[in-house]
Amino acid sequence: MMNDPSSHGDDETRIYRWDKMEVLLVEKIRDFIESLSDHELPKPYNIFLTLLNLNNKTAVGNSIGDSTPIGPITQTVIKIVPAYINEEVSLGEALFPLLTNLAHTFGYDYISLYSNDGIPNPNIF
Repeated sequence: MMNDPSSHGDDETRIYRWDKMEVLLVEKIRDFIESLSDHELPKPYNIFLTLLNLNNKTAVGNSIGDSTPIGPITQTVIKIVPAYINEEVSLGEALFPLLTNLAHTFGYDYISLYSNDGIPNPNIF
């Protein structure tokens, strides 16, 4: 999914399909948390996300190929707001700030994994 050349004949480099990346990220974080639990490391956990080598790249919005609404990213490194995972909130609630911040970084107003009210999609979480 990384460094996918544009199919539009331009020099734009796309880094991933946004609709798949959201789901993949949640799956990987869930796997990581399960691994920590398997090793008997108790909660709480802080999940940090940093994106590297993004300068002049865009995210593809969906299978149609819509590009990042704000155009190419102008930063090389982006640090995303961390998620705080504990026993008191669900994974969906805990990841909402991280995923929202990530979406806003690429110019998206929303995350497809949540309703307009910020309620996690039960099929994903």
